[in-house]
Amino acid sequence: MILVLAGTQDGRLLTQQLQQAEIPVMATTATSTGEMFLREDFAGKILCGQLGAEEMEEVLRTYDIQMVIDATHPFAAEISSNAERACAKAGVELVCLERQGVAWEGLEGVRGVEGMEEAARLAASFSGKVFLTIGSTKLEPFVRIVGLQRLIVRVLPTVTSLQLCADLELKPRQIIAMQGPFTQAVNKELFHYFRAGVVVTKESARTGGLEEKVSAAQILGIPLLVVRRPVYSAGKKFFSARELLEYIKVRQ
Repeated sequence: MILVLAGTQDGRLLTQQLQQAEIPVMATTATSTGEMFLREDFAGKILCGQLGAEEMEEVLRTYDIQMVIDATHPFAAEISSNAERACAKAGVELVCLERQGVAWEGLEGVRGVEGMEEAARLAASFSGKVFLTIGSTKLEPFVRIVGLQRLIVRVLPTVTSLQLCADLELKPRQIIAMQGPFTQAVNKELFHYFRAGVVVTKESARTGGLEEKVSAAQILGIPLLVVRRPVYSAGKKFFSARELLEYIKVRQ
């Protein structure tokens, strides 16, 4: 049995492809929203909820897992670390499906930062609205450092995301609840409409729509801050589902 940590669109598609190839597979997802998306095209077993290293190790032994595929979000460092520890203890092979990167370093108006605190401090130095495309879980530093009134946030249209925004006292006029990824044209229209003075995003790679955000910001001449992804080196890496599927079939 293969266990896919399916926290992204890439992970969901891979899980479906493994199922279609009649390879025994089950999946985990941290949230009920992720489970809902996964259930659209996957009929196998899904474990929903955060798994610590010990809990994941128990899952590996209970379901006789022979391989774990880390297809989580590039910023899901804790999940990846737990998978590494669990696989090492259980003697299970760990492989990673990496998202294809986008060349943004050195582009005019685009600047990399090392974390949300640094991004918030730098964003505060620009005038105008601070347009956040970082999801709903890392908004607090921007509320604290930039100030609530200057923020525009784009988040998933889920109860959890909207509740997090409400907990921080963001007003409805500051919230764009839409599911991406978005085209360059949509990004451009939203950045312009909300009068963004600076845009903040995560280095979520091509699948996460980073390329379209970069190009839209450059067309409008708006500074873009990119929070660099955490460095994670465990497990054999694959940069396409096709390559990974071939590797798995050889090992069956």
